[in-house]
Amino acid sequence: MRRALWIPLLLVVGACAHHYVGDESSPSYAPPAGSRLLLKQPLTIPAETAGVYIQGGRAVAKVDQYYPHCRLEVQERRDTEQHVEPDEFLVQRVRRDIEVVSNTEVAPLRRVSHDGGPSFFIYRTLLYLESARQPQVRLLICQHWGHPALDTHLSIRDIRQALGGLMVLELPTGGSSD
Repeated sequence: MRRALWIPLLLVVGACAHHYVGDESSPSYAPPAGSRLLLKQPLTIPAETAGVYIQGGRAVAKVDQYYPHCRLEVQERRDTEQHVEPDEFLVQRVRRDIEVVSNTEVAPLRRVSHDGGPSFFIYRTLLYLESARQPQVRLLICQHWGHPALDTHLSIRDIRQALGGLMVLELPTGGSSD
């Protein structure tokens, strides 16, 4: 009898395993693998680089590092411009990391803490992308610089804010793209 009760419970849990159930405004939840990233407008990657920055829904040459921003990257750096056309990219996997930047690395910026601890962290969410039409597009990195004790990773909502209408992030459950 007990075994019969466990079977429906396991089926329900297993069925939910492929659906996003997190809070999109919480920094505790990253976009899951299986999400889709829709590029709505062509992007130009400048010569001598392998990526383009996006902030506030536009491609920009320079970002405000303390606010959410992303960088769409391709496989290789070239000495000529590269173009990424509107397309649908599948998110194959997601990784988060934190880069610790020490006082000595930012001393020229005059952002030195007095306790000798790190000046700031770079909170990054890396979305590894795949497209059959544009296999050179490999990665979207969304990040911001933050205080080691007070800040967190970007939420899905923060990432969407950085991408604006230029790119739409759709979660596997068909979550909204606001």
